[in-house]
Amino acid sequence: MASKKTATDSARTEKAKSTEAEKATGTLRKITDLSLGDIVLIPGFDGPRIICTATKAGDGADTGKFEVALRDETGEVEHARFGPDEEVQVIGKAAKGDKASPIPAESAARKTSPKGKGTKNKAPKPAGAEKAKKEPKAPKEKKTSALDAAAKILGENGEPMNCQEMIKAMSDKGYWKSPGGLTPHATLYSALLREIKAKGKEARFKKAERGKFCLT
Repeated sequence: MASKKTATDSARTEKAKSTEAEKATGTLRKITDLSLGDIVLIPGFDGPRIICTATKAGDGADTGKFEVALRDETGEVEHARFGPDEEVQVIGKAAKGDKASPIPAESAARKTSPKGKGTKNKAPKPAGAEKAKKEPKAPKEKKTSALDAAAKILGENGEPMNCQEMIKAMSDKGYWKSPGGLTPHATLYSALLREIKAKGKEARFKKAERGKFCLT
């Protein structure tokens, strides 16, 4: 009996470890399989992003692609275009009560309308409380992305650089540091190619020679 119980406990422990490992690595999904509120990791973007909206592009070379609005933990929203077969890493789902969670337009009225609950008696406010105003909060400083830092480094250097050189330079100057990725230069390389492909002539970067980039 004792050995049987030990085997069962070991199986449960292994299953728990497997579940935790799956949560840590996330799941690769195609853009077409994502839904609003999914939390994803995308090369070229610092930290996780929440899917806010997704619309199908219908202009020029990007016809058939999806334009996705991505919100970071500070509330800043960026847009990126993906092919229908492109995959991103899904690491979770935004909580329903999370202020950063997207709210579809058709449900906004229901979210903001008063609920049919009884009112509670509130204690009277002290005299002068209504006149008191809260001091405005200082705006949060927007973090510099890896692409913005790369553009700054290339502008200062004035010569084509490869991704390893850019990563080292932006880290030495404090413009941007890798949040812990093992291959930040590979992530930056993919992000540079993504901007060049998505924005075409409006992209900030262009390939100068094999493995090196410069500003347009």
